[in-house]
Amino acid sequence: MKMEKLRSPYLIPCRYERRDVYVITYLPTGKKYVGKSRNVKERFDRHYYALRGHRHSVVEFQRDYDKYGGGREAFKVEIIDCQLPFLNDRYDPEHYAMIRLKTYDERYGYNSHDQYL
Repeated sequence: MKMEKLRSPYLIPCRYERRDVYVITYLPTGKKYVGKSRNVKERFDRHYYALRGHRHSVVEFQRDYDKYGGGREAFKVEIIDCQLPFLNDRYDPEHYAMIRLKTYDERYGYNSHDQYL
């Protein structure tokens, strides 16, 4: 697993309790999964162990992992933004990243398109 923190010109300084928005790219397919967490490394570990244990909640992600396999080096994890609690109503960076990266489209990613409907 390769962890990268990307600098965004729109990144808000995170001095409060926050959730980082992350992107996991499964390198054998190039598909991405967008999520948010207070602890990205711990959240990635949960995704990874669920995949290895054949019990990930995202069926397509699990199918691809079962087909192509791979260790932690098969994933690239990037922190792309942070979300402050008081911005949730007006601006959701996780949802914006899903739209921008088209991760709700099964050709490009693993997020459910109805997550925000």
